Amino acid sequence: MKLTNKKILITGGSGFIGTNLIIELLKHTKKIINLDIKKPKYLKHSKFWKNYDINNFKDLKKIINKYSPDFIINLAARTDLNGETFDYYQTNTSGAENILKISMKLKKLKRVVFFFYKIGLSNRLCT
Repeated sequence: MKLTNKKILITGGSGFIGTNLIIELLKHTKKIINLDIKKPKYLKHSKFWKNYDINNFKDLKKIINKYSPDFIINLAARTDLNGETFDYYQTNTSGAENILKISMKLKKLKRVVFFFYKIGLSNRLCT
């Protein structure tokens, strides 16, 4: 599938995988937006970055509808094992659910890709 002139929205694009994905995608299109709560690792990726939390449904819906992407790639997630409550991993669950709800109403959207991460639970949650 050709990505020339396709609009790609990435959530969590400031992490290791997202940074490398953006490097590769820029070889095919310049129409990229990275929604993340963290700034990009590479300064040259700053022009694609918007400070957004995917747990905020209202704001997320607004920016996704405004951008009207052809593709959404969700990389946003907690990947550490430091959480002591399920709420700590809200991005992995509620955030992903927000993207699904919003994407189902986008007529132009061709595909949504989700990367899922194992949710680590401390011994306190398991007892």
